[in-house]
Amino acid sequence: MSRPKVFSGRQGLAVGIVFGGAGGVLALLDMSLWAENQYALALSRGVGAGSSVVDFFASEAAVLAVMASGIYLVYRGARAMDPGNLSLPSIIGAAFSSRKTMRLAVGGGILYAFAFLFLSGTLVYQPTVDFSQVYGASSPGWASAVCCGTLGSVPELKLYLFPALHLGAQLLPLTLLMLVLVPPLVTLNIAVALGSLRQKALRSGRLVTSVGALVGLVTGCPTCAGYFLLSAAGGLGASAFTFVLAPYQLLFVVVSLPLLVIGPFLTAYGQRKALSSACEIPGAPD
Repeated sequence: MSRPKVFSGRQGLAVGIVFGGAGGVLALLDMSLWAENQYALALSRGVGAGSSVVDFFASEAAVLAVMASGIYLVYRGARAMDPGNLSLPSIIGAAFSSRKTMRLAVGGGILYAFAFLFLSGTLVYQPTVDFSQVYGASSPGWASAVCCGTLGSVPELKLYLFPALHLGAQLLPLTLLMLVLVPPLVTLNIAVALGSLRQKALRSGRLVTSVGALVGLVTGCPTCAGYFLLSAAGGLGASAFTFVLAPYQLLFVVVSLPLLVIGPFLTAYGQRKALSSACEIPGAPD
């Protein structure tokens, strides 16, 4: 027995966009409020400052869950669009109808998420560092920093997950926001590109998609990106990279997200032109 549809395709898209947008705005609002009050919080360090950081990330997790639910509703709404017309949402939704395409796209998105975790420094593996001597962490634990940085780079929560295995994590607000937002966009880009190839349509926007995905890899905090760049630069301190990259942190976001959002529409537009000229309709599910 099939499940009844709660929303039509367009309604699902609208509700998903509202949920996703609300989650993103609330996340940015949390970051902005903390950035404005970070110095006052730093002065109160030792008087509940650490618990305030934990409370912040709990709040951030809640609003990012709202954003993630919005992204899922957008996916469901796009998939419910009528494949018989040539609107851009319908062409994009038609790409989701192929199980083979979605398996490849989701696999690519998961691989991208893991790459993002390590290349942004969210997950940190330092085999040459003795965690007990350098960080004073001989067993799993955590530490926090309330100050001082740019929007999205504070507060900071460090997790010593497995000190004996030299594995830890460094959580920052903007990095977590991008972790929730960028991999689904990469998945969308892959699905639409594969759908376009499947229909033997034009592949405009392919370069834009690739550039957006690559730029998205460095949208984490400058401190985390600094650790990655440190290994390639040989000897310069991570703090130096933090200083250099900090002013461009939001620029990375501003550049990468539009590229990832525009890419599928450019590809779908090229596909619509090809389908219109050939009088074809997007393919049915596998």
